[in-house]
Amino acid sequence: MNSPQASYTMETTTSRRKFLQSSSALLLGAAASTSQVSRAQQYVANPIEQDYWPLVRSKFAFSEASVPMNAANLCPSFRAVAETVEMLTYDIDRDCSFNNRAKFEGLLERSRYLVAEQLNVSADE
Repeated sequence: MNSPQASYTMETTTSRRKFLQSSSALLLGAAASTSQVSRAQQYVANPIEQDYWPLVRSKFAFSEASVPMNAANLCPSFRAVAETVEMLTYDIDRDCSFNNRAKFEGLLERSRYLVAEQLNVSADE
Protein backbone atom coordinates (compact mmCIF):
# COMPACT_ATOMS: atom_id res chain seq x y z
CA MET A 1 0.00 0.00 0.00
CA ASN A 2 1.40 3.39 -0.95
CA SER A 3 1.52 6.16 1.59
CA PRO A 4 0.48 9.71 0.57
CA GLN A 5 4.09 10.81 1.02
CA ALA A 6 5.38 8.07 -1.30
CA SER A 7 2.93 8.96 -4.07
CA TYR A 8 3.78 12.65 -3.72
CA THR A 9 7.47 11.85 -4.14
CA MET A 10 6.76 9.75 -7.22
CA GLU A 11 4.79 12.58 -8.83
CA THR A 12 7.53 15.17 -8.33
CA THR A 13 10.34 12.92 -9.57
CA THR A 14 10.84 12.93 -13.33
CA SER A 15 12.06 9.68 -14.81
CA ARG A 16 14.39 9.60 -17.80
CA ARG A 17 11.59 8.12 -19.88
CA LYS A 18 9.15 10.90 -18.96
CA PHE A 19 11.82 13.54 -19.60
CA LEU A 20 12.67 12.10 -23.01
CA GLN A 21 9.00 11.79 -23.94
CA SER A 22 8.22 15.40 -23.07
CA SER A 23 11.36 16.86 -24.63
CA SER A 24 11.13 14.79 -27.79
CA ALA A 25 7.58 16.01 -28.41
CA LEU A 26 8.79 19.59 -28.19
CA LEU A 27 11.79 19.00 -30.42
CA LEU A 28 9.97 16.99 -33.03
CA GLY A 29 7.23 19.57 -33.25
CA ALA A 30 9.75 22.36 -33.61
CA ALA A 31 11.70 20.57 -36.32
CA ALA A 32 8.79 19.27 -38.36
CA SER A 33 6.85 21.34 -40.80
CA THR A 34 3.51 20.33 -42.24
CA SER A 35 4.93 20.03 -45.75
CA GLN A 36 7.75 17.70 -44.65
CA VAL A 37 5.34 15.55 -42.68
CA SER A 38 2.84 15.28 -45.52
CA ARG A 39 5.63 14.42 -47.97
CA ALA A 40 6.86 11.66 -45.68
CA GLN A 41 3.30 10.36 -45.27
CA GLN A 42 2.93 10.20 -49.06
CA TYR A 43 6.08 8.07 -49.26
CA VAL A 44 4.84 5.76 -46.51
CA ALA A 45 1.44 5.41 -48.19
CA ASN A 46 3.01 4.83 -51.61
CA PRO A 47 6.65 3.90 -51.12
CA ILE A 48 8.79 3.72 -54.22
CA GLU A 49 11.63 1.57 -52.92
CA GLN A 50 14.39 3.27 -54.87
CA ASP A 51 13.33 6.78 -53.76
CA TYR A 52 12.00 6.17 -50.27
CA TRP A 53 15.01 4.80 -48.37
CA PRO A 54 17.52 7.35 -49.72
CA LEU A 55 15.06 10.06 -48.60
CA VAL A 56 14.92 8.55 -45.10
CA ARG A 57 18.71 8.14 -44.99
CA SER A 58 19.27 11.79 -46.00
CA LYS A 59 17.47 12.91 -42.83
CA PHE A 60 20.29 11.60 -40.60
CA ALA A 61 23.81 12.99 -40.12
CA PHE A 62 25.70 9.78 -39.25
CA SER A 63 28.39 8.67 -41.70
CA GLU A 64 28.03 5.81 -44.16
CA ALA A 65 30.72 3.95 -42.22
CA SER A 66 28.46 3.84 -39.15
CA VAL A 67 25.69 1.40 -38.46
CA PRO A 68 23.46 2.94 -35.77
CA MET A 69 21.84 0.45 -33.46
CA ASN A 70 18.88 1.03 -31.19
CA ALA A 71 20.06 1.15 -27.59
CA ALA A 72 17.57 1.71 -24.78
CA ASN A 73 15.13 3.35 -27.19
CA LEU A 74 17.65 6.01 -28.19
CA CYS A 75 18.62 6.38 -31.81
CA PRO A 76 20.19 9.07 -34.02
CA SER A 77 18.11 12.21 -34.29
CA PHE A 78 16.92 13.54 -37.59
CA ARG A 79 19.29 16.18 -38.91
CA ALA A 80 16.56 18.85 -38.60
CA VAL A 81 15.94 17.91 -34.95
CA ALA A 82 19.66 18.04 -34.07
CA GLU A 83 20.04 21.42 -35.78
CA THR A 84 16.96 22.80 -34.01
CA VAL A 85 18.17 21.55 -30.62
CA GLU A 86 21.52 23.23 -31.22
CA MET A 87 19.87 26.51 -32.26
CA LEU A 88 17.44 26.59 -29.31
CA THR A 89 20.12 25.60 -26.81
CA TYR A 90 22.36 28.41 -28.04
CA ASP A 91 19.46 30.85 -27.79
CA ILE A 92 18.78 29.95 -24.15
CA ASP A 93 22.50 29.84 -23.28
CA ARG A 94 22.93 33.32 -24.72
CA ASP A 95 19.93 34.82 -22.90
CA CYS A 96 18.21 32.82 -20.16
CA SER A 97 15.98 35.69 -19.02
CA PHE A 98 12.27 35.14 -18.35
CA ASN A 99 11.43 37.33 -21.34
CA ASN A 100 13.50 35.19 -23.68
CA ARG A 101 12.16 31.92 -22.27
CA ALA A 102 8.56 33.15 -22.61
CA LYS A 103 8.74 32.82 -26.39
CA PHE A 104 8.98 29.05 -26.01
CA GLU A 105 5.39 28.78 -24.75
CA GLY A 106 4.07 29.30 -28.27
CA LEU A 107 6.58 26.80 -29.62
CA LEU A 108 5.54 24.28 -27.01
CA GLU A 109 1.84 24.64 -27.88
CA ARG A 110 2.55 24.39 -31.61
CA SER A 111 4.67 21.29 -30.96
CA ARG A 112 1.88 19.67 -28.95
CA TYR A 113 -0.56 20.46 -31.75
CA LEU A 114 1.70 18.95 -34.45
CA VAL A 115 2.42 15.80 -32.45
CA ALA A 116 -1.27 15.37 -31.59
CA GLU A 117 -2.18 15.83 -35.25
CA GLN A 118 0.24 13.05 -36.23
CA LEU A 119 -1.21 10.77 -33.54
CA ASN A 120 -4.76 11.72 -34.53
CA VAL A 121 -5.63 12.92 -31.01
CA SER A 122 -6.28 16.31 -29.43
CA ALA A 123 -3.36 18.40 -28.16
CA ASP A 124 -4.74 18.09 -24.61
CA GLU A 125 -4.46 14.29 -24.54
